[in-house]
Amino acid sequence: MLKIAAILMVAVLLTTCAISSTFAKYTTSAESSATARVAKFGVTVNVGLEDLFKTSYDDTVAGDGTSEVTFSTEKVGDENVITVSDVVAPGTKTDAYATITASGTPEVDVEITYSAKVNLVNWSYTDPETSSTVNYCPLVFTVNGKELKVNGTDLDGDSIDNVSELETAIEAAVAAKTVNVEANTNLATKLQEKDGEAFKNNLEIGWSWAFEGGDDVGDTALGDNAATGTPAAVYIQISAEITQVD
Repeated sequence: MLKIAAILMVAVLLTTCAISSTFAKYTTSAESSATARVAKFGVTVNVGLEDLFKTSYDDTVAGDGTSEVTFSTEKVGDENVITVSDVVAPGTKTDAYATITASGTPEVDVEITYSAKVNLVNWSYTDPETSSTVNYCPLVFTVNGKELKVNGTDLDGDSIDNVSELETAIEAAVAAKTVNVEANTNLATKLQEKDGEAFKNNLEIGWSWAFEGGDDVGDTALGDNAATGTPAAVYIQISAEITQVD
């Protein structure tokens, strides 16, 4: 009996250990979480270039918009809204800015870039003595302080030999202007920052036509062409884009 009781006691103790293991164990835990939202962009932008050309310059010239001008469609924006009442003439010039107005405080770094379409047409005349075509464009453009003209040089120092190359040079000079803005910057304030009297974050663009020291014969021929309905003309479109950067 004692032997049987001892065996039963041992069995009970073993069962107790087995049962207790189902009710207790080592345990530890940890928890972490993260949350985020989309960073704000909310930027709008507008470009102003209204003052680049005018209908008159100190009563020097005045345009009536009656002359026909045919621009190359791939070099302009909407050809249906082109006006030809603004004029250029010897002794006239404009120093202007393609001013950007923007709103928004993006929570990312952004870059402001510019692009241009430039179309110069009919800058030639027929020599009355030889009946040959003379290519002549007296306009001198300035983009961000760089002077660009036929027989001048572009940003890379290469020669500008004709009107087509002048178009390309102006477009390249416009595209070279970039403005980098850090995240959480109010764009409306940033774009109004001045360096002296200049808006350093806006595109500087202007043009001039010399009154003295030019080619009087060529100037007169261009004016006569305008009077007979085939005027030389210039079209400039400036675009601006604000893009997130890494």
